[in-house]
Amino acid sequence: MIRKNSLIALLLLFFVLPGCAKSDVYKFTSLSMGTTVEVTICLDGIGIAAAKSAADESKARIEDINKMLSIFDKKSPVSLVNDDTSKKLRKLNPDLYLLTKRCNKYYVLTEGAFDITVEPLVEAWGFGPGEKKKCDPDTIAGILKYVGMNKMVFDDADRTVYFKDPRMRIDFGGIAKGYAVDEVVKILKRRGIRSAVINMGGEVYCMGSSTARKGWSIGIKDPDDKKNIIARLVIKDKAVATSGNYENFYISGGREYGHIINPRTGYAARNNLRSVTVVADDCMTADALATAIFVLGEKKGLEFIEKLQGVDILLVAKDLAGTRISMSSGMKGYIAKK
Repeated sequence: MIRKNSLIALLLLFFVLPGCAKSDVYKFTSLSMGTTVEVTICLDGIGIAAAKSAADESKARIEDINKMLSIFDKKSPVSLVNDDTSKKLRKLNPDLYLLTKRCNKYYVLTEGAFDITVEPLVEAWGFGPGEKKKCDPDTIAGILKYVGMNKMVFDDADRTVYFKDPRMRIDFGGIAKGYAVDEVVKILKRRGIRSAVINMGGEVYCMGSSTARKGWSIGIKDPDDKKNIIARLVIKDKAVATSGNYENFYISGGREYGHIINPRTGYAARNNLRSVTVVADDCMTADALATAIFVLGEKKGLEFIEKLQGVDILLVAKDLAGTRISMSSGMKGYIAKK
């Protein structure tokens, strides 16, 4: 599952206020990974032809990533790995292997709150490509026996991953768009582009700034009232990502079930958070940690982030007392001054 597959960019809390005059930008929009991709390039020292060429390469790279990571495409490398139950040892292509190792880093860092082996649980709760199964406690307990990246053994020399249980399956939905954004950033930088914004369904990277601004202005929408902007951030050479269950959920038996699953309990993440916005140096980190912090909850999420360098969060929580905003100490430096 490409996480938040059913969402489009405007549903993910962000809008971007470009820092270039309209006549000085090249902008392209496309659809991939079930969402809208928007790239705005400032024509600062480059021509439209060069910007278009960079855009074409970026679109091709995004499609390659989608074809590699999609679990909706039965012929994708990830699907082939998941469907190979004949053996526990799987050989991965170079990109997929390095991405899996990166995910393991986030798994360790978050103590399992971010976990790509959550796929069987995602499927069981009806957010994958298959039919929804009955999710009684015994079913969940059974699935949890083969969930956890600690059940994977990596061999860097052969690019193989040993799955201790052949029933294990992987899903890069919690990091796929962040990975794609970072790959586009690499392309744009390699082509000499100094100022741009990449927005992929709410996973954003802001390169440089215009001469008129210190960075790019990012508006964060209220998850319960999308006409209301709860904060404006000024971002330069940083990534921003948001996670929340406010759109992709269903109600069964009077209970709401969101698409963000806690890999450690097997159930949808349940806390008072409505959304988590993360600012980090790269979009993969922002994407993965946004998911993890939503699982951890408000108090543990703030405590976790304060121990990290170069990462900050803004949380929107809601309880009987109403809606409130909390943030890490460093996040205040990104809030636009009125």
